[in-house]
Amino acid sequence: MVLKVIITGASGVLGSAVRKAFTAAENMEVLSLSHSRSGDGLRKLDLLNKEELEKVFSEFKPNWVIHCAAERRPDVAEKDPEGARKLNADVPDHLARLSKSLKFTLVYISTDYVFDGTSPPYTPSAKTNPLQLYGQSKLDGELNILAIEGATVIILRVPVLYGPAPRNSDTAVNILIDIVEDQSGKTYNMDHYATRYPTNVIDIGNFLVRLSSNAQEAYSTYSALLRCRTVH
Repeated sequence: MVLKVIITGASGVLGSAVRKAFTAAENMEVLSLSHSRSGDGLRKLDLLNKEELEKVFSEFKPNWVIHCAAERRPDVAEKDPEGARKLNADVPDHLARLSKSLKFTLVYISTDYVFDGTSPPYTPSAKTNPLQLYGQSKLDGELNILAIEGATVIILRVPVLYGPAPRNSDTAVNILIDIVEDQSGKTYNMDHYATRYPTNVIDIGNFLVRLSSNAQEAYSTYSALLRCRTVH
């Protein structure tokens, strides 16, 4: 049986790794969506255009949708809170409603920014307490999709990401390479107290392939809310 999978945000750091994992897997038909880029196997689609989104999804008839697209930059979210809420909370709500009507499983990629960072590591049942608008918008997305009765949804919270990226500045971990290599004498502000759990995007992509390939096991073994991090 061929599994039909839609990946949103497929040109991003995480989305491109997820796309690579699914396209390399057997018995997968993949539709890769991107907001800003097309070509090279990517289809350009504005997820805020509900009519066009529903048309694409209805025509493709996915079994699984991996929703990687998001406004993931906390500073940008603070400057454009309405835009962040639309992409991070409203779009997942719409996708969950489509999950119900089109009968696909929605995987919503969330973040550890839904926590306040005071007592890591966190379990899926840990109390949320976002300190920034970005984290709140992602938490709102979680709550929105869980509220849709009849939708099949899985929330995967991932921490700070690293791995193959167009630019090192695309991830908070990769950018350390540029900082170490910078011999200009520039001063960088760093902290020595935050505890983070960097996770490789390749590991996440491979996990999602296994999850979707064993759907019955996924439904019986996993709760709707998961956390993913690389074990170092």
